[in-house]
Amino acid sequence: MTKYSVLYHYTDERGLEGIQATGYIDPRSDHAGRLGVEDSLIWLTDSDDPRDTGLLSDPTRTTVRIPVPAAGAIQYWPIWGVFSFSKGTLEKHGNPDSWYVCPTRLLLPGPVTFTDSGTPAPVAGEPVERWGPLPTEEDVNRLAAFVRDAVPAAYARYDEAGDEAGCVSVGRLNGKFFELLEVMQRLLDVEVALQRRRAGWRSLRAEVRDLPGFPDEWQTGLS
Repeated sequence: MTKYSVLYHYTDERGLEGIQATGYIDPRSDHAGRLGVEDSLIWLTDSDDPRDTGLLSDPTRTTVRIPVPAAGAIQYWPIWGVFSFSKGTLEKHGNPDSWYVCPTRLLLPGPVTFTDSGTPAPVAGEPVERWGPLPTEEDVNRLAAFVRDAVPAAYARYDEAGDEAGCVSVGRLNGKFFELLEVMQRLLDVEVALQRRRAGWRSLRAEVRDLPGFPDEWQTGLS
């Protein structure tokens, strides 16, 4: 049986009115800032339980559930959030393993479900293969070896060009890469949903794809 990706955006009736007026879900949240990223975000989850969203302080914001497609800009929060300086605060509620973020507007694709109606959420996604390849432990080890070689080369290149932002970005990656690998290792567990494993691997590769010598075969699923 084909497995389909599942992603939802939760909002309230007022938020739904604005979304229906434009036909898009626009990035509006500024709560997950991280170095080098100033864009607002759309918060998404693969859970049809609004209690997993982390919006427990204002449950009215989870009365509407909107299914969304697995667009290329979407990143898996457990990887992306490693660099967020508000990670600790944000993860106090809900189920962070079910979260995703997107910096670009998303087309309103289909039916909207009111979550207080008891109606199951629709599965309106695409095959999970859209997220890219399914990682193996060997893949993750290869990426770790690549980063160890590529980080010094990237830093030297940016430093020579006087690109301070590039130096900061590489330094940030270098400082957090072991934490990223720990997250990815947990995602390799066979009990983890395929969507999360693929999304985590795609998001991890997206964090390092600008380093010199990024292998062409790892581009799959990143665009």
